[in-house]
Amino acid sequence: MISKLVWMQLAADQQKKQRHEKPQFPCSAYYTDWHKGEIDGVPWHWHRELEFMMVKKGAVRVQFGDQEADLKEGEGFFCNTRFLHRVMMRDCEVCCVNSLVFDAGLISGGPGTIFDGKYIYPLLSARALAGGAFYLSDHRHLEILGHIQAAYENCQREANGYEYEVRYHLAKALLLILEGNRALLSLAGKEEPQMERLRGMLAYVHTHYASAITVSDLAGSVGICERECQRCFRNFLHQSPMDYVRQYRIQMAGKMLLETRESILEVGLAVGFSNPSHFCKVFRSQMHCSPARFRKSFEQN
Repeated sequence: MISKLVWMQLAADQQKKQRHEKPQFPCSAYYTDWHKGEIDGVPWHWHRELEFMMVKKGAVRVQFGDQEADLKEGEGFFCNTRFLHRVMMRDCEVCCVNSLVFDAGLISGGPGTIFDGKYIYPLLSARALAGGAFYLSDHRHLEILGHIQAAYENCQREANGYEYEVRYHLAKALLLILEGNRALLSLAGKEEPQMERLRGMLAYVHTHYASAITVSDLAGSVGICERECQRCFRNFLHQSPMDYVRQYRIQMAGKMLLETRESILEVGLAVGFSNPSHFCKVFRSQMHCSPARFRKSFEQN
């Protein structure tokens, strides 16, 4: 079964709240339908599951770990477990993306198996391997893209035995990724301490976004100096701490506009903006429309 991803539900520490429809088959398939001037991407998040994504229409920019990639129709992406990543539409009016989020145990069969010890654990524990982009121009990537597409199509059809087919194609894609990244498997993730600090600071933002937040508050939440705080955000998210705070507040405002009947003023106050006109200005700069127009466009859809 394919589910539409409209608004991602996140935990306080920015871990995606993943609930698979079939717990015995921990693989969820999603599609998105983004439009310029509305929701135009998936915010920074992480999850314990692995993820494959393919662009079906338009173009996106994917950021993962300290890397980024621009992908067009037919190209795709892999994200390893526990790495922060986000996807934003890029230079287009409409963008459609398909994704598969699945537990590694679906492929490995669990700890202690030869599949886990020889193939899956080395991939999950490679902290130098945040993920990877797959391009149509690279012949080595075409086979991986084919397996991602086949797994998604089997989830869509749900024919008898489709679970076997999905598991097979996901396993083949992971094996190809493992073989193509052997050089990274033994490398330590140099940025892992910074990544952990960043997760802690994001958790602080997601818990206190309705209150006043300073760079000093963020740095103090994980016991580092303000300069190191700035460095963590710049190295991984490619933005300043306060830019991220504003961005997250607007994400939460969009969620409130869709899910409640609170007034624009009440929504702004609830997400940490004391000045209504400033809230509308920041919202428009990020979402390319006013809060009222944003709410109305989804009511019409």
